[in-house]
Amino acid sequence: MNTAQNELNFTEVKTAEDLNEAYNLLNACFVADKHPPIGEHAWLDLVHGGRKSYYAFLVKSQSHRHPIGYLHISKGNNNNWAIDYVIHPHHRDPNGTIASSIIKKAIQIIKDCSGGHVHLWVSKPNDTTDIAAYNNGFSKGRDLYQMTVDLPVVANIKDINTRAFVVNKDEQDWLDLNNKAFLNHPEQGNWDLKTLQARFDQPWFDPEDILIYEENGKMLAFCWVKIHHEKEPPAGEIYIVAVDPESQGKQLGKRIVYKALQHMHKKNLTKAFLYVDSRNAAALKIYKDLGFVIDHIDRAYTIDL
Repeated sequence: MNTAQNELNFTEVKTAEDLNEAYNLLNACFVADKHPPIGEHAWLDLVHGGRKSYYAFLVKSQSHRHPIGYLHISKGNNNNWAIDYVIHPHHRDPNGTIASSIIKKAIQIIKDCSGGHVHLWVSKPNDTTDIAAYNNGFSKGRDLYQMTVDLPVVANIKDINTRAFVVNKDEQDWLDLNNKAFLNHPEQGNWDLKTLQARFDQPWFDPEDILIYEENGKMLAFCWVKIHHEKEPPAGEIYIVAVDPESQGKQLGKRIVYKALQHMHKKNLTKAFLYVDSRNAAALKIYKDLGFVIDHIDRAYTIDL
């Protein structure tokens, strides 16, 4: 079903009714695509009120009662911006007309906020998403691989002693290590206690699933496992891995990921997955050595405004 570009209007998500409409739209996309329609940072903004600078809009048309799309704009560290958008399965067109209109709206908002470096995120990109992005001046930027592996994984890797995260004790050390390891990362860097607490407030959170490695009482590495009970069968995600940059050369990354895979297997999981930047050769080698293979690609198109 097609919708003319000039019919679109953007309603900021403010009320409980707006939020419910957003949930229904995102769920329809999830069912159709069998993939989360927006990134986790955008979802947590929507659910919890999010970070300092974010905007959430329902995309509506005069000729339809239900929203036909959703637009999420958020500002990260170092003047980096992220755009997530989805279009209702009934309103997707091969020419990318609606997508292009949504992107134009996002560009204008970011320009009005003095601009910056922008990532436009799309899950499972195709010719239509390419057209919409390129027609608005974006270039292909980062590709994220989703990689999967069957459990158990058996490898000749030196064991590592880890402990579980202790709530109300480890938060600051965890944040210090995370922000040090991801110093220039547009999404993962510059986390604060509120950002971390938003994850703790999710129903999937379990402190036992954050594996911490220490030497002489100093946190040098961690691997956070996220259990996805909504998948069939349930699967474990290597959610975040961080190693102190000053501790490189000890293979802590590979060792703690392997420990996390063993942790998943002990929870009777049969599948693990993760996301990794396609340009991160060191991480890709670790994951391929552990048996991970690429399932699909998520893409960020980029532009400087």
